[in-house]
Amino acid sequence: MIRAVITDIEGTTSNIRFVNEVLFPYALERLAGVVQTRSADAEVAQALQGLRAEIGRYDADNAHLLTALYGFMAEDLKSPALKTLQGIICREGYRQGDFIGHIYDDVMPQLTVWHRQGLVLGF
Repeated sequence: MIRAVITDIEGTTSNIRFVNEVLFPYALERLAGVVQTRSADAEVAQALQGLRAEIGRYDADNAHLLTALYGFMAEDLKSPALKTLQGIICREGYRQGDFIGHIYDDVMPQLTVWHRQGLVLGF
């Protein structure tokens, strides 16, 4: 019996160009500011500690961390710490109204059907 539906976002529920042309540049532009000014915030601090573990430099300062993050972005590496930081930045962008997300026309009706069937929805 199916109890949940997990769907990808990029290219499945919404256009992958939105991610590449809007979200990634938005996060890139704000990454240094978040690392430099919010490194004591619990969520950011946890991501930065994770990054230190990823790069094997537990004593890395913010400059070294930013170099690693920019390198990961340039090479499109799937770093958990980078994804967390991008998520933090983009979440704030959505909340501030800096951009509005979108989904394909056929997605919402199907999500509604699944929800009404009692399925757990995940993305």
